[in-house]
Amino acid sequence: MASIVLSNSYQDEGCHRQLSRHRPLNLCRLNRHRQQIRFRILRAVSSARMLWVARIQSARGQRQIPMPLTYQIDPQAGIIEVRGVGVITQAEYVDGLMSWMIDPLFRPGLDGLCDFTAAESTPTMADLRELVDLVARHSAYVGRVKVAIIASKPITFGVAREFASLAEAAHLEVQLFGDRDSAMSWLRPGGQAA
Repeated sequence: MASIVLSNSYQDEGCHRQLSRHRPLNLCRLNRHRQQIRFRILRAVSSARMLWVARIQSARGQRQIPMPLTYQIDPQAGIIEVRGVGVITQAEYVDGLMSWMIDPLFRPGLDGLCDFTAAESTPTMADLRELVDLVARHSAYVGRVKVAIIASKPITFGVAREFASLAEAAHLEVQLFGDRDSAMSWLRPGGQAA
């Protein structure tokens, strides 16, 4: 159960709130605590759901249905590789982002290699802002990272360029590329690992 921290004088990140004359309430710390609890619950529920679905599919002998947004984490290289195929909805972008953030192999500072050459849809500006806002809210957990976006279609390239300009607010360094080799050489000059 979350506890409310009370003190006679409190000043944290410019947050000042006083509910009564005698008991100032530390709302900033309380809101941060609530956000951490929500993230832990989301992590537990998502992990349990993924295990449950995998067990049912393997018990039935079913193949995994290809998802429009998949990822793979290479902890030795320090890279998370994201692939987009077909039509990708905003909910799938958000679910993908939250999924890799709760993955046991995820760690702060993983650089990203995003391949959208096979994607048939592009997010709207409102969708891009929502994604950048989500990353910015978790920037302490994600860390300062480099993201290489591979795009082949002009419209995807244009949207990725808009994302790059918005991503500076979330401490992401984003570059656009037309092929995987040039993206990897930017992420890891000389083949170095993170």
